[in-house]
Amino acid sequence: VNFVVITKGSGRIAEVAAVLSLDTAAIDLETSLLDLGLDSLLALDLRKRLKRATGGSVPLGTLLGGITSAELIAELDTRSDKVETTRD
Repeated sequence: VNFVVITKGSGRIAEVAAVLSLDTAAIDLETSLLDLGLDSLLALDLRKRLKRATGGSVPLGTLLGGITSAELIAELDTRSDKVETTRD
């Protein structure tokens, strides 16, 4: 089992853990969210929580497509980088 500490994504991992009713230390970042117990209803809840916590939205298909927590963090980071634009 590969447990990794990611401080930048720790808030996101906390949201994943809360939705899946798991301790954050028990989340293996390289295990599919589906294998951790995510189903369609939990995916809706996770999507809502992530939107509220980060402002970033992840498509349900992505959540249900076998994404890992590490990939989810990277996906949200990529989306937030694209959204962060300034207007002069």
